Amino acid sequence: MIFLISLVSLILNHENLVRTLIFSIPLSLSAYLIIFDLLARKLHTKSLFRSAEAYINRIKIVDFFNYRFSEEYRDKITLPRLYKDAGYNIIWLHNGFGAWSERVSDCLIKTHGAGIAYYCDASVFVPPAYVRNKIQPHIELNRTLSSKHFHDGDKVRFCTDLIIDKDGKLPPKVRLQKAQYLTNLATNDISFMQVIDARTRRIIYNGFDFFLKKLRGAKYELRPYPVSLCSNQIGVSVLAFTSDGYLTLVDQTAANIESAGLLAPSGSGSLDGADITSINEEQDFMELLFKGAKRELREELGIEGRGQDTIQSVDILPIGFASYLFRGGKPEFFFLASLGCTWQQLSEQHRHSDEEQELSQLFASDESYRIKGEKTASVHAALVRMMNDLKDKEGIRLSFQLEMLTEMVEYACTGHPDEIDRFFNRA
Repeated sequence: MIFLISLVSLILNHENLVRTLIFSIPLSLSAYLIIFDLLARKLHTKSLFRSAEAYINRIKIVDFFNYRFSEEYRDKITLPRLYKDAGYNIIWLHNGFGAWSERVSDCLIKTHGAGIAYYCDASVFVPPAYVRNKIQPHIELNRTLSSKHFHDGDKVRFCTDLIIDKDGKLPPKVRLQKAQYLTNLATNDISFMQVIDARTRRIIYNGFDFFLKKLRGAKYELRPYPVSLCSNQIGVSVLAFTSDGYLTLVDQTAANIESAGLLAPSGSGSLDGADITSINEEQDFMELLFKGAKRELREELGIEGRGQDTIQSVDILPIGFASYLFRGGKPEFFFLASLGCTWQQLSEQHRHSDEEQELSQLFASDESYRIKGEKTASVHAALVRMMNDLKDKEGIRLSFQLEMLTEMVEYACTGHPDEIDRFFNRA
C-alpha cells in the first residue's frame, strides 16, 4: 500500500509519466482502478475512470475496409434519391471519397452563400449507450496516452441536408446541434471499422450501421443528416492566396492525427461550440462558417495573436460542400480566400505555437504556385494550371481536403470564370 501511495503521488505531480509508468508496472486490478480514480479527481476528467475499465477489459477496434483496395464497394454504396436529385455524385480520390454536387457549388458561388440562416437548439448530441460506455472511453484513453495533442471539446453538428429545392435554391435555414469532439472519433472516424469484445469475440459495433442504411442485394444507402447516427461535426477547408498571388499550403507532420505526412489546405478544421452566438435564434450561417475558416487560417498559417490585419481583411468565397463518405458522411464546406499580405509578410509573421509546430509547417511556395501578374483578367486560367501542377507534382501526398479543393477550384474556374476573376480582382 505504501508503494501504491508513493506511485500515485508521483503520477499526480508528474502527469507526463502516465504513459510510460502506469501500464508497465504489474499491479492488481483494484490498484489500477484506485490510481485512475485519483487521476480522474486530479485532472477533473469524469470519464477517465471509465477509460481505465475499458482499457483493462479490452475491446478491439478492427479496420475491416480500405477503400483504396476495395473496388467492390464502389458499386455497393449509393446516395438517397433527394441527394441524387440535387446533383450529388460520389467522387473517389487518392485519400478518401465523398459526395459532392456541382449544382450546390453553383448556388454557393453565385450567391456567395447569402440568405442561409441557422438555428442551434439547446440539445446536445448523445450517441447510444454502448458507444458512450465502451467505445468512447477506449478511444479517449488510447488518444490520451499516445498523443499529448488530444483535446476533447465542444463542436457543432450538422443536422440538415444541403440540397436544391424545386426553384433551384439552397435551404433558407439549417439546423445545428452541439456535440463533443470525442463523439466524432467514436462515430464518424470509425465508420469503416468494427468494434469487437476481446473476451467473447462478439461484434458490438459495426461502423456501417451509423451512417449507411442496408438495402437489398448487399447494397448500402447513405443516411440523410437528419437521421444519421454519426456526430457529423462541420468542417471548413480554405485555399488562401497572398496579395501577390502565392498559394499558401501546410505540410502536415507525422504527429498529425488525421493527415500525417500529407499536404493540407491553407486552413482546415472544424467549427467550435463557442462559434455559436445564440441558441434557438436564427443567425447568418455563412458568417458562422467564415468565423471558423478565419480561425483555422490563423492557426494553420502560424499568425495566431499577431498580424491580425492579415486575416481580418481576408476576402472569402464559398465554392463547394462535400459529405465525407469515408468518414461516415462528415460535412465539409470549402472556400477560396485572398489574404491582405504578401508572401514575404506572411513568412515574417509566421510563427507556430509549440503544439502547431509539431503538427504542421508552412509549405514553401515557388513561382509555379503563383498567380502570374497582379489583378489580371484571367485569374481562372492561372488557377486551373496551378491545380493541375499541384496534382502532377504532389500526387497522392495531397490530403483529401486539398484534393477535393483542387477539383472544386477547377470546376469553379471552368463554370464561373467571371466570378472567380471578379473575386480576386476586388480582393
